[in-house]
Amino acid sequence: MLKDNPWPGYLAIFPVLGSFLIIQAQRNDSLITSNVVFQKLGAWSYSIYLWHWPLVVAIYYFSLNEIYIYLGLALSVLLGFISNKYIEKIKFRNDFGNLFGHLKCKPFYMVLVVGVIGSGCFISNGFESHYPNALVVINKETINKNPYKCMVDKKFPCYIGNEKNIKAILVGDSHADALTTALAHSVDLKDEGIIALTMNSCPFILNIMSTKNGDKCYKENIRRMEYLESHYVGVPVFWVSRTGAYLYGQSNPQRINGIKDTRPLLYFTKQYTKAEKPLYEELKVNLSATIEQIIVNHPMYIVQPTPEMRRNIPKTLAKNIILNKVGDDLSIDYDLYFQRNKHVISLINQVAITSGIQVLNPIPYLCNKGRCMAQFEGRPIYYDGDHMSEYGNKILTPMFKSAVSKH
Repeated sequence: MLKDNPWPGYLAIFPVLGSFLIIQAQRNDSLITSNVVFQKLGAWSYSIYLWHWPLVVAIYYFSLNEIYIYLGLALSVLLGFISNKYIEKIKFRNDFGNLFGHLKCKPFYMVLVVGVIGSGCFISNGFESHYPNALVVINKETINKNPYKCMVDKKFPCYIGNEKNIKAILVGDSHADALTTALAHSVDLKDEGIIALTMNSCPFILNIMSTKNGDKCYKENIRRMEYLESHYVGVPVFWVSRTGAYLYGQSNPQRINGIKDTRPLLYFTKQYTKAEKPLYEELKVNLSATIEQIIVNHPMYIVQPTPEMRRNIPKTLAKNIILNKVGDDLSIDYDLYFQRNKHVISLINQVAITSGIQVLNPIPYLCNKGRCMAQFEGRPIYYDGDHMSEYGNKILTPMFKSAVSKH
């Protein structure tokens, strides 16, 4: 197996089929399976299976080198033997004369102890009080998402602030949802408000189809356009999308579960196995058509892509603290960002010039001296590897405010 092979996946058929054939053969006298080594491994097999999982997780989490894989295999067998002999083979008393006699059942107290420890872990949020405060703050960034839950609760429209005085409308996918409050903080929410029209994996481009979600986004974009044509005429619209993911797939290797995650997610007339000139042209034509329809009733701003870190920033920072890797810089090279998004950046600029709309560029706010930051003052600005957190997105509030203040 290679690291790119999905697991569990279709390759699981081989060990399953092998096990089936061994059972069907019914060779009790087989030299391979009847010898003492395989007999013992068979007896301990379930215990070995249970023990190997925490060892695999530990090797992965702490990024241990290859030698620990072999040590883990040996340790799994050893622990499997120990637990099989000293735990699974214990015969507890089960002849109780009355109800209170069950209180003499030792497994009852084992379950009780585990239950108490588990409850304490749940109530204390993983006993977080014994961790350094910096680690707790970093870990909480993973859930520091849009508090208005526009996308999660499928609100359409999602009002933020004063509904009677809407100053801006944000439309787009989950990256738009991640920037919603950056735009909201550019206005006085007591007297003014904004609207978000966001949907996961759905950029606002008419006629778009998805290799994963079919025509779901296609229909949503029709609804979005109908809403914009009949509501809040003259209010500026801000377009945000993680366009690179729809053309090239996932940028984080840990989120690639198969070949489909490395191929274009969007299409218009036919599906592509990789981003090619015809797909770029179709994207340009349909994005232009979308913009032309919007600007009949609204001023419009289109936001260039935000950098993708290619790894989960809060989890990586938290692990670095545990491993005492203080000061590890998780920023990425600007060239890495540019190489992934150069066609998108160029396409957006071309469409903007043709349609006469303005482009907002987040790079001057997020990148400096050839590096695009992953954290600010020791705290992650993303809640995963590419979505900006509520803490991080406020870095872009001045960008939005400069545009909103013009209207």
